[in-house]
Amino acid sequence: AGTLVTIIGLMPIGFAQSGAGEYAGGIFWIVGTAVVFSWFVSGVITPYLAVKMLPDFKRQDHGGDPYRTPFYDKLRRRANQPLTEVHIVSGLNPDLPFDYYTEMLRGLKAIRPSIHLKCFTAVEIAFFSDIYGMTDEQVLRELMAAGLDSLPGGGAEIFAPRARRKISPDKADADRYLSIHGLAHRLGMKTNVTMLYGHIETMEERVDHMLRTRAQQDLTGGFQAFIPLAFHPDNNQMRKLPAPSGTDTLKVH
Repeated sequence: AGTLVTIIGLMPIGFAQSGAGEYAGGIFWIVGTAVVFSWFVSGVITPYLAVKMLPDFKRQDHGGDPYRTPFYDKLRRRANQPLTEVHIVSGLNPDLPFDYYTEMLRGLKAIRPSIHLKCFTAVEIAFFSDIYGMTDEQVLRELMAAGLDSLPGGGAEIFAPRARRKISPDKADADRYLSIHGLAHRLGMKTNVTMLYGHIETMEERVDHMLRTRAQQDLTGGFQAFIPLAFHPDNNQMRKLPAPSGTDTLKVH
């Protein structure tokens, strides 16, 4: 099914500033990814440009409307730039209808039909299925019909149940995550897979995560890249933990 490729040292930390700074940050993350994708698929390195859009919802809703990124404006402002991919991850907002997402995809394709849309983690796909009363396959098929081209790898965190229950108890579990990616592969989409390391997981749990990823790749063959993401302790409930060391990062890669 091919060899999984690792992206080394590219950590999407979140690009909160606007304008040129935001664009530069987004380009750094996606261009690095694009080089690896190209190598994996064709053996030829052909970098391309893309824009990473901020998460749709950036805070809990405590009475007001969550902030929503103006996706169309972002793409239109870059009409003269040689972009080939848009990468979108969203919040889990129970108040939006499903057609908000399908119309967003159609709107982006209307602005630039050739753009590649890499959108929605497996956690979001599971959320859509559960809240809109659809199967995972129905969700994927409708999003694909609206223009979805591939899935990002976010939400994998660490697959081991012990650690996952502690760091992300409300997210889809590892079986659901891998099932959704496998389904996407069978429907003809390529996807990524990530691993969040350097928090409370053990070395054995890291290995387990990699073995499960490898097993899924052997089964459905649609992963384009395995992306280790270093844990950043700032601004989260595990901020008392140290960030992984350089030595630890080298061991993972």
